[in-house]
Amino acid sequence: MATVFVRIVTVVFSITHTQISKIMTQTRQGGRKAQGFSPRRPTVNLDSVYTTLVMIKTHYKIIKTGHYIEVYDYQNPVPVTSNKHILSNSNLEGLDYSSEENRKLNAKKSSLRAISKMKRLILGNMYFQKEIPKFISLTFDPKIHPKADSIDYTNYFFHLFRQRLNYHFNRHVEYIAVPERQKNGNWHYHMLAFNLPYISDPQILLENKIWQGGGTNVKAVYKTLGTHSYITKYMTKTFEDVTLFHRKRYFQTLKHQPVKLDQPEEASAIYSSLIVMKPLKSPQVFKISNNNGDVLNMIIKREYLVASV
Repeated sequence: MATVFVRIVTVVFSITHTQISKIMTQTRQGGRKAQGFSPRRPTVNLDSVYTTLVMIKTHYKIIKTGHYIEVYDYQNPVPVTSNKHILSNSNLEGLDYSSEENRKLNAKKSSLRAISKMKRLILGNMYFQKEIPKFISLTFDPKIHPKADSIDYTNYFFHLFRQRLNYHFNRHVEYIAVPERQKNGNWHYHMLAFNLPYISDPQILLENKIWQGGGTNVKAVYKTLGTHSYITKYMTKTFEDVTLFHRKRYFQTLKHQPVKLDQPEEASAIYSSLIVMKPLKSPQVFKISNNNGDVLNMIIKREYLVASV
């Protein structure tokens, strides 16, 4: 009986592995010349849709964030269920959030979701902006701001800064920003601004009283592939801070937001055009399991940067 079970599992796994290998092989074949891909000069535009291609998979999901597109190929149909705890290794329903352990667990899960969305926002908005992005750091002087250890207090002053920034440069500044706690317990902020003009000297922010009561630093961010990974990692290193429990871990006013493509015709056209492109990196293969370790689905994730939105 045990032998039969092993054989069945082996056959099922070999079929799954073959399917995955086919998809990954076709993905790799789609544009090896694009390995020197520059975000400013994409090799394929979404406007040219290859409608004659035969789709490899019928179960897929596409999430589009401006110029950044994620494609998820599923071995089985994409699950549509309200029982999300089945797809998770830990069910948080009914947890006592007064427990420090449970608070940390929930903070970790929330931070992972926030990090994923931040990556989408940065990738989808960063590479095709006319202006060079600016990385701005803002600190509080505790002598001027004795409540700099209060997240509510510092959030208020950060939003005042954002309003003054819009007014001074006479534009709606597109940005993403995160609060970070220092070793002394005080908060400071990191902002990635996408459409600010050239800033010759960070002192401009102080001299014009755009930022008041602390220090500031401004650096240009050059749009090379991989920059988004460093910035996302740097900006999210304190996301698991339990102080941010039930609070915003980041603020943003970006033009392009994540959208799941629900229209079959639009999703099919984009899927067909992307299958011939070189992904940003090698496809990722992972599985969804339930609490018993049973594999519910196998997924292949591919990521792309495109010129048109």
